[in-house]
Amino acid sequence: MHSFLKSLTTILLFYFPVLTFASDCKPPVNITITDVTSSSAQVSWNIVKPGSSYQLQIITTSGKSNTLLASNNSLQLTALYPMTTYMVSIRSICGDDTSSESDVISFTTKHVSVKDSIVRGAYLQMLTENSVVIRWRTFVSENSSVRFGKTMQYGKIKEDTVNVNEHTVLLTGLQPGTKYFYTVGSTSKDKQGDEENYFITAPKTGTIQPVRIWSIGDFGTGKPPQLQVRDSYLRYTKNHPADIWIWLGDDAYSYGYDAQFTYKVFNPYKTILKHLPVFPSIGNHDYAKKGYLDSASLGTDFPYFKILDCPTQGECGGVPSKTEKYYSYNYANIHFIVLDSYGARSDKESEMYKWLNADLKANNARWTICYFHHPPYSRGTHNSDKPGESTDIRQNIIPLLEKYKVDLVMSGHAHDYERTFLLHGHYGKQATLTQDMIVDKSDGNSPYYLKSAPEYKGTVYVVNGVGGQGGVVKTQGDWPHKAMYSYSKIHHGSMIIDVNKDTLSAIFLTSSDTIFDRFKIVKSDKIKKRNNSKEGMNHNQIKQFDKIDLGFIPFRKDQVFFTLEKYNYYNFY
Repeated sequence: MHSFLKSLTTILLFYFPVLTFASDCKPPVNITITDVTSSSAQVSWNIVKPGSSYQLQIITTSGKSNTLLASNNSLQLTALYPMTTYMVSIRSICGDDTSSESDVISFTTKHVSVKDSIVRGAYLQMLTENSVVIRWRTFVSENSSVRFGKTMQYGKIKEDTVNVNEHTVLLTGLQPGTKYFYTVGSTSKDKQGDEENYFITAPKTGTIQPVRIWSIGDFGTGKPPQLQVRDSYLRYTKNHPADIWIWLGDDAYSYGYDAQFTYKVFNPYKTILKHLPVFPSIGNHDYAKKGYLDSASLGTDFPYFKILDCPTQGECGGVPSKTEKYYSYNYANIHFIVLDSYGARSDKESEMYKWLNADLKANNARWTICYFHHPPYSRGTHNSDKPGESTDIRQNIIPLLEKYKVDLVMSGHAHDYERTFLLHGHYGKQATLTQDMIVDKSDGNSPYYLKSAPEYKGTVYVVNGVGGQGGVVKTQGDWPHKAMYSYSKIHHGSMIIDVNKDTLSAIFLTSSDTIFDRFKIVKSDKIKKRNNSKEGMNHNQIKQFDKIDLGFIPFRKDQVFFTLEKYNYYNFY
């Protein structure tokens, strides 16, 4: 009987084979490319199944590829290169099932050589309480014209009759803390001017008012995380945008070439640059990685210095530096200092050190913020104890900054996020850090870091090199640096800093819209009283402060970073 069934089964399978059913998750077939420009294109396709998502593979003829996800049947491709052929294929994602690749469709972006086109800008430089520099680039050489006024009727005009491609127009005689709209173009035609073309002059130096700063480092990669960080900033600040924009160096990867600034900086931030003034610092990639303190890096023959205008004669406040490598400026009651950690010497006999000493000595602002590219303390993707940029800065510059009670120091370079306790006196390698160098061992959030008279002792140091770089990165074996309270090697993000009266509040905002870290520095002119609770604070102060809704409170314990959200819970990976 068994052999009979076996024979019958064989016969049935031979004459009636088992049918296999193909998946109904198929790739799109009607792929179209429309609205192609020099830097963007629209991709559309048919809906395969309701609720499906789609994975797009974008490949250039040079072999560079990128993968994008779409939740519907169209996607705008941005930050493309001009005169470049791209190939697109799409997979459908239907729940747990993924289709094969679609047919490949190709397109070529257009050239930017349209006579009336602006190929870069407009962008704002060297903003003061009564002046601003407006720059832009045109494809053809022509004269320059800026119309400006307190409404979009404008009413005033500044012209330059010299024909150029690189347009630089200085507006003067402006009123402090005032919003102006503007257009850019030639004497015969406006070429740009909408509701995003505006600037707000700085308040009078010393004015006490809320100031918001956007700080971003190592960002100009041209990759999706750069755009995600940008968009998280725009969402967070929708109702309260920043007043000034700080660049922490390595602004355009990988060599700071002119084209890299165009396609990886000016194109992605085109709208923001119309109204947010930039005060940049320079990194090693902006020096085309020529070498620390070599003959080329000690010079200025790099696109960075041609593209960006920085004050050299004290135009924005501070002591004249006579170089765009390092400079200072004032905004409200904040004094900002920008240093060059790669292309300028930092020893006590150096020009930068002498200038810095003079500038700090002359400074009487309530708040002082300093930034440069290479971090004095880091155990992220770079080791700050190695001889070179970070060590020189830590040994030469940090003692001077702390002597003059600088409040916040920011850097990039390491493609991770790191933030110290309130520190003072740590100028050696990590192993030399002692407990008395940590002025306040709290999280800086509950309670805040208090800097009291007469010493106003302590500085917070931040590494923020994840504006485009970063993500999941490999760090040093002894990560994190023992001076750090907060640290992450898995995030992209930027910092938003708010200064108001005697309080500086800062957050690290990730590209996924979460606040990973926050801290506050509060200044008091009252003599600090030491006690056994929090140094500089009594029990009543702590109890009262703990009632304030601070939202996110981080805790450092046993070299592991934990997070607590009071009202919302996140799954941190």
